[in-house]
Amino acid sequence: MASTAEAALDKFFSAVDMPSLCDLTLEFSPHPDRVLHFPVLNPIRVEKLTKLHISCGARGHFDIMQTIFRFLSQTTHVTNLCISDSDLGPEFISGLKVTSRLPRLRVLDISNKHWDDSLVQNVSVIYDMFETRCLDVVASGDRTPGANDMDVGVQSTTFEEASRLETIRVPRWLYFANDERWKVICDSVKVECGITMDDAN
Repeated sequence: MASTAEAALDKFFSAVDMPSLCDLTLEFSPHPDRVLHFPVLNPIRVEKLTKLHISCGARGHFDIMQTIFRFLSQTTHVTNLCISDSDLGPEFISGLKVTSRLPRLRVLDISNKHWDDSLVQNVSVIYDMFETRCLDVVASGDRTPGANDMDVGVQSTTFEEASRLETIRVPRWLYFANDERWKVICDSVKVECGITMDDAN
Protein backbone atom coordinates (compact mmCIF):
# COMPACT_ATOMS: atom_id res chain seq x y z
CA MET A 1 0.00 0.00 0.00
CA ALA A 2 1.30 3.43 -0.85
CA SER A 3 2.32 5.68 2.01
CA THR A 4 0.26 8.77 2.81
CA ALA A 5 2.97 10.98 1.30
CA GLU A 6 3.15 8.94 -1.92
CA ALA A 7 -0.63 8.85 -2.26
CA ALA A 8 -0.72 12.62 -1.81
CA LEU A 9 2.00 13.00 -4.45
CA ASP A 10 0.08 10.91 -6.95
CA LYS A 11 -3.14 12.79 -6.23
CA PHE A 12 -1.37 16.10 -6.65
CA PHE A 13 0.06 15.26 -10.08
CA SER A 14 -3.21 13.81 -11.31
CA ALA A 15 -5.22 16.88 -10.28
CA VAL A 16 -2.95 19.80 -11.16
CA ASP A 17 -2.00 21.16 -14.56
CA MET A 18 1.65 22.22 -14.67
CA PRO A 19 2.30 23.40 -18.23
CA SER A 20 5.41 25.34 -17.13
CA LEU A 21 7.02 22.55 -15.10
CA CYS A 22 10.58 22.17 -16.40
CA ASP A 23 12.58 20.81 -13.45
CA LEU A 24 11.45 17.96 -11.18
CA THR A 25 13.19 16.16 -8.31
CA LEU A 26 11.65 13.03 -6.82
CA GLU A 27 13.30 11.72 -3.66
CA PHE A 28 12.22 8.60 -1.80
CA SER A 29 13.65 7.45 1.52
CA PRO A 30 15.33 4.04 1.19
CA HIS A 31 13.61 1.08 2.83
CA PRO A 32 14.23 -2.63 2.12
CA ASP A 33 10.49 -3.44 1.86
CA ARG A 34 9.43 -0.23 0.18
CA VAL A 35 7.08 -0.28 -2.80
CA LEU A 36 7.65 2.85 -4.86
CA HIS A 37 4.68 4.68 -6.31
CA PHE A 38 5.71 7.22 -8.93
CA PRO A 39 3.13 9.79 -10.00
CA VAL A 40 1.27 9.19 -13.24
CA LEU A 41 2.14 11.94 -15.69
CA ASN A 42 0.36 12.86 -18.88
CA PRO A 43 3.21 13.51 -21.36
CA ILE A 44 1.19 16.26 -23.01
CA ARG A 45 0.67 18.07 -19.69
CA VAL A 46 4.39 17.96 -18.81
CA GLU A 47 5.89 18.55 -22.25
CA LYS A 48 8.16 21.29 -20.84
CA LEU A 49 9.65 18.94 -18.26
CA THR A 50 13.25 18.68 -19.45
CA LYS A 51 15.24 18.14 -16.24
CA LEU A 52 14.60 15.16 -13.98
CA HIS A 53 16.39 13.95 -10.85
CA ILE A 54 15.34 10.69 -9.21
CA SER A 55 16.71 9.52 -5.85
CA CYS A 56 15.03 6.36 -4.68
CA GLY A 57 17.39 4.03 -2.81
CA ALA A 58 16.49 1.28 -5.27
CA ARG A 59 19.23 -1.09 -4.15
CA GLY A 60 18.91 -3.19 -7.27
CA HIS A 61 15.32 -4.46 -6.83
CA PHE A 62 14.01 -5.36 -10.27
CA ASP A 63 10.42 -4.32 -9.51
CA ILE A 64 11.65 -0.87 -8.48
CA MET A 65 13.68 -0.57 -11.68
CA GLN A 66 10.60 -1.52 -13.67
CA THR A 67 8.60 1.16 -11.84
CA ILE A 68 11.23 3.78 -12.65
CA PHE A 69 11.21 2.91 -16.35
CA ARG A 70 7.43 2.99 -16.53
CA PHE A 71 7.67 6.50 -15.13
CA LEU A 72 10.43 7.51 -17.54
CA SER A 73 8.29 6.38 -20.47
CA GLN A 74 5.96 9.28 -19.59
CA THR A 75 8.74 11.90 -19.62
CA THR A 76 9.51 11.94 -23.32
CA HIS A 77 10.79 15.53 -23.36
CA VAL A 78 13.46 15.08 -20.69
CA THR A 79 16.92 16.17 -21.88
CA ASN A 80 18.74 16.06 -18.53
CA LEU A 81 18.47 12.98 -16.29
CA CYS A 82 20.18 12.29 -12.97
CA ILE A 83 19.75 9.02 -11.09
CA SER A 84 21.20 8.98 -7.59
CA ASP A 85 21.21 6.93 -4.40
CA SER A 86 20.37 3.73 -6.23
CA ASP A 87 22.13 0.42 -6.78
CA LEU A 88 22.61 0.76 -10.51
CA GLY A 89 22.70 -2.76 -11.88
CA PRO A 90 22.90 -4.28 -15.39
CA GLU A 91 19.13 -4.26 -15.93
CA PHE A 92 18.89 -0.56 -15.21
CA ILE A 93 21.81 0.40 -17.45
CA SER A 94 20.49 -1.75 -20.31
CA GLY A 95 17.13 -0.05 -19.95
CA LEU A 96 18.75 3.29 -20.81
CA LYS A 97 19.75 2.21 -24.33
CA VAL A 98 18.66 4.52 -27.12
CA THR A 99 16.22 1.97 -28.50
CA SER A 100 14.21 2.00 -25.29
CA ARG A 101 13.21 5.48 -24.11
CA LEU A 102 14.14 9.13 -23.46
CA PRO A 103 14.70 10.03 -27.14
CA ARG A 104 15.68 13.65 -26.36
CA LEU A 105 18.23 12.86 -23.64
CA ARG A 106 21.39 14.95 -23.91
CA VAL A 107 22.80 14.96 -20.36
CA LEU A 108 23.00 11.79 -18.26
CA ASP A 109 24.32 11.76 -14.69
CA ILE A 110 24.99 8.31 -13.27
CA SER A 111 27.81 9.40 -10.94
CA ASN A 112 26.04 7.34 -8.32
CA LYS A 113 27.49 6.35 -4.97
CA HIS A 114 25.99 2.84 -5.13
CA TRP A 115 26.93 0.40 -7.87
CA ASP A 116 26.10 -3.25 -8.28
CA ASP A 117 29.33 -5.27 -8.00
CA SER A 118 28.44 -7.37 -11.04
CA LEU A 119 28.16 -4.21 -13.13
CA VAL A 120 31.50 -2.86 -11.94
CA GLN A 121 33.08 -6.17 -12.91
CA ASN A 122 31.27 -6.27 -16.27
CA VAL A 123 31.71 -2.73 -17.50
CA SER A 124 30.84 -3.72 -21.08
CA VAL A 125 27.16 -3.35 -20.14
CA ILE A 126 27.79 0.35 -19.49
CA TYR A 127 29.76 0.68 -22.71
CA ASP A 128 26.92 -0.93 -24.68
CA MET A 129 24.50 1.69 -23.37
CA PHE A 130 26.81 4.64 -24.02
CA GLU A 131 27.58 3.41 -27.54
CA THR A 132 23.89 3.54 -28.43
CA ARG A 133 23.55 6.98 -26.85
CA CYS A 134 26.81 8.58 -28.05
CA LEU A 135 27.65 6.65 -31.22
CA ASP A 136 25.52 5.16 -33.99
CA VAL A 137 26.36 1.68 -32.77
CA VAL A 138 24.07 -1.23 -32.03
CA ALA A 139 25.15 -2.77 -28.74
CA SER A 140 26.99 -6.04 -29.21
CA GLY A 141 25.74 -9.27 -27.73
CA ASP A 142 22.39 -10.12 -26.27
CA ARG A 143 20.46 -7.69 -24.13
CA THR A 144 20.80 -8.09 -20.41
CA PRO A 145 18.23 -10.63 -19.14
CA GLY A 146 15.15 -8.85 -17.90
CA ALA A 147 15.68 -5.66 -19.87
CA ASN A 148 12.84 -6.47 -22.27
CA ASP A 149 10.46 -6.70 -19.34
CA MET A 150 11.04 -3.03 -18.59
CA ASP A 151 10.07 -1.83 -22.06
CA VAL A 152 6.46 -1.42 -20.97
CA GLY A 153 4.50 0.82 -23.32
CA VAL A 154 7.69 2.07 -24.98
CA GLN A 155 8.10 2.35 -28.72
CA SER A 156 11.44 1.64 -30.33
CA THR A 157 13.46 4.71 -31.25
CA THR A 158 15.85 4.77 -34.20
CA PHE A 159 19.22 6.51 -34.17
CA GLU A 160 17.90 9.13 -36.58
CA GLU A 161 15.01 10.00 -34.22
CA ALA A 162 17.04 10.12 -31.01
CA SER A 163 19.32 12.84 -29.72
CA ARG A 164 22.90 11.95 -28.95
CA LEU A 165 24.23 12.47 -25.48
CA GLU A 166 26.31 15.62 -25.18
CA THR A 167 27.46 15.26 -21.55
CA ILE A 168 27.79 12.28 -19.25
CA ARG A 169 28.69 12.39 -15.58
CA VAL A 170 30.16 9.15 -14.28
CA PRO A 171 31.75 7.82 -11.07
CA ARG A 172 35.46 8.14 -10.52
CA TRP A 173 36.18 4.44 -11.09
CA LEU A 174 34.68 4.66 -14.58
CA TYR A 175 36.05 8.11 -15.41
CA PHE A 176 39.61 6.81 -15.12
CA ALA A 177 39.00 3.55 -17.00
CA ASN A 178 41.75 2.82 -19.49
CA ASP A 179 40.60 0.71 -22.42
CA GLU A 180 39.86 1.32 -26.08
CA ARG A 181 36.06 1.16 -25.95
CA TRP A 182 35.93 3.79 -23.24
CA LYS A 183 38.39 6.01 -25.09
CA VAL A 184 36.19 5.96 -28.20
CA ILE A 185 33.16 6.91 -26.13
CA CYS A 186 35.08 9.73 -24.43
CA ASP A 187 36.09 11.10 -27.84
CA SER A 188 32.42 11.45 -28.81
CA VAL A 189 30.96 13.10 -25.70
CA LYS A 190 31.90 15.45 -22.87
CA VAL A 191 32.73 13.29 -19.84
CA GLU A 192 32.67 14.69 -16.31
CA CYS A 193 33.79 13.02 -13.10
CA GLY A 194 31.01 13.04 -10.54
CA ILE A 195 31.62 13.74 -6.88
CA THR A 196 30.08 11.09 -4.63
CA MET A 197 29.47 11.38 -0.91
CA ASP A 198 32.41 9.07 -0.30
CA ASP A 199 34.66 11.43 -2.29
CA ALA A 200 33.45 14.44 -0.32
CA ASN A 201 34.19 12.90 3.08
